[in-house]
Amino acid sequence: MEAIYEAALSSLMPGRDAPAMENLYAHFGSARAAFEAGPDPLSRLGLFTERQLAHYRAQYDRHLPEKLDSYCRTKGVRICAFSGSIYPAPLKEISDPPPVLYVWGELPSLQHALAVVGSRKASGYGLSAAGRLTGALAGRGIVIVSGGAYGIDAAAHQAALAAGGRTIAVLGGGFEHLYPAAHRALFRQIAASGALVTEHAPWEAPRSYFFPRRNRIIVGLSRGVLVVEAAEKSGAMITAHTAADENREVYAVPGPFYGENQRGTHSLIKEGARLVDSPEDILADFFPAGRDPVRKAEEPSLFARFPEEDQGRARQLYEWLSQSGGQPPELISATFKWPFAVISSLLLRMEIAGLVRQGPGNRYFAL
Repeated sequence: MEAIYEAALSSLMPGRDAPAMENLYAHFGSARAAFEAGPDPLSRLGLFTERQLAHYRAQYDRHLPEKLDSYCRTKGVRICAFSGSIYPAPLKEISDPPPVLYVWGELPSLQHALAVVGSRKASGYGLSAAGRLTGALAGRGIVIVSGGAYGIDAAAHQAALAAGGRTIAVLGGGFEHLYPAAHRALFRQIAASGALVTEHAPWEAPRSYFFPRRNRIIVGLSRGVLVVEAAEKSGAMITAHTAADENREVYAVPGPFYGENQRGTHSLIKEGARLVDSPEDILADFFPAGRDPVRKAEEPSLFARFPEEDQGRARQLYEWLSQSGGQPPELISATFKWPFAVISSLLLRMEIAGLVRQGPGNRYFAL
């Protein structure tokens, strides 16, 4: 029950890290005692600014712990408090760990966890690179951590799920305000085979300044960060630099030298990030000395879930899209000479499986 009071206090004091909150609990003897003391005694401690105290007074609700407890029990959400045994150990290592995490789903082991981040406005090249690398890594037992956003994040989550792997999405708001809303179905899939996590109370709506802070959690849950595409000034670059500061390995995928979204990744490589152009570059770090738990020969086919009569065509189409970039259905039909109904059905199946994505101009890109 102590975790509920830690969560209540954390929601009333946004931006406070776990060690600061631990000092508060120690002063009162427990999180429950600190909460039940109410706002007035806090002003005499000298631990908070006037602005923080004003926020606390305005938001204080003595029934908040009961409301949080009811919500979590009803929705199947678990609270991981910093002081508890189920708080992720790697997250405690960072300089600014959150006091609590709300978890929807089941957190997998983080021993082999990799963050994959990049541009929200990803190119076809970036989406394909993220999908192919992430799918191969997830299929070999690496847990994929990302932020659930458009672009590279979504491609990474989708590829991990399609490979039968585990993935974690770190959100920038509470579970009652899933963002982006267009990813609600994806978030449900992630929760079913991995976890959604956030430091924000369920009813807290996402705000722009939450997302840069969210990135430290992505780093804290991971052994390393793979940047697929990033402009020089972007959230992905913030995540990469946070990873370097927190002694995590930074990996970067190179791209066309003229691409705006490649400037960040190329800058990281110049700064010493590991260049990645194959899953083996990361697998060698995560599973040294040949201790890869899944040998290549045992990897399931990307097309195993397709009807047998469609597998050959799906493989041909996927390989062609991987080489040619985004293409419209009309050009696909002209290239393969298959009935248009067959092509439409294949593209739909491949999109559902997370193998392709429909982009601008009705073009399909391999992931």
